[in-house]
Amino acid sequence: MRLIDAEYDLMAQNAEPHAIEKSKKELGRMETILGADQTIAALCEDIVGHYEENRQHELTGKAMIVACSRAIAMSIYRGILRLRPEWTEKVGVVMTEDNQDPDDWNEVIGNKRRRDNMAKKFKDSEDPLKIAIVVDMWLTGFDVPCLATMYVYKPMAGHNLMQAIACVNRVFSQKTGDTIIRKEGGLVVDYVGIAAALKQAMRDYTGRDKRNYGDREQILLYWNIGKTISKNIEYGNSFIFNLARDIKLEFPDSKGYSERNLRYMRKFAEIVTDAKILQTLSAKLKQMTRKAEAWRNETRKKPRAIGYDI
Repeated sequence: MRLIDAEYDLMAQNAEPHAIEKSKKELGRMETILGADQTIAALCEDIVGHYEENRQHELTGKAMIVACSRAIAMSIYRGILRLRPEWTEKVGVVMTEDNQDPDDWNEVIGNKRRRDNMAKKFKDSEDPLKIAIVVDMWLTGFDVPCLATMYVYKPMAGHNLMQAIACVNRVFSQKTGDTIIRKEGGLVVDYVGIAAALKQAMRDYTGRDKRNYGDREQILLYWNIGKTISKNIEYGNSFIFNLARDIKLEFPDSKGYSERNLRYMRKFAEIVTDAKILQTLSAKLKQMTRKAEAWRNETRKKPRAIGYDI
């Protein structure tokens, strides 16, 4: 609750006191439920079983577990090691240290140097570190294209949720011998019910948000949709028609996903086959957008000439 209090102190300036207290109590109850011993034990069994049966051999086997608090992150770590004691090099916890942490946390969390070393190990597809347990760190601004699976045990919404999903959805390919392994998309395993929040976040993804958070995710989304259509085009034109209809039904406020635009996305994915080109396109598009906005703003300042017939 000490960390919750600190977080809510930052919010107090822009919210009503009764609303803050109500939200704080709800969050405290949620952590009590999600952090119960039986709940954590069942969660760890499910994650370990699912990972071993379905995900450890998916691409490089990299997975991330998102915990809703630092204490729960540690409980998950210990729960997994109780089930698999030999996974000491395979699983790790990534979060900042605190002076008031229990002593037995220090050897697990470590300092900044240890976190930096773990970041290098997790980005290395050949390193034995395969599962990272996080709370807030690495969810934004940490690019691990080989990450294939994300287990979500934390309520998230809005841009934080969108960025977390984008984290596991990076494009990745790796050549092993004569075989090229390509990542078509990541898997998100939801334990707390983020589906509704994800739908709302997609509805709220406005033009202003694109400028603030970049066009890269939007371009990547279009590209992935185009790739999906290309892989399923064997089903005929009905696939595109049904996809456009389903998107409209699921996200009635969304725009840009008409049958015609979906065909453009397919062409885009077939023309642009290298993921690296997407980054170049995104950077150039952002520069052009800024220049266009600057020109428009400058033009608005200049007085317009008005002609009169005499």
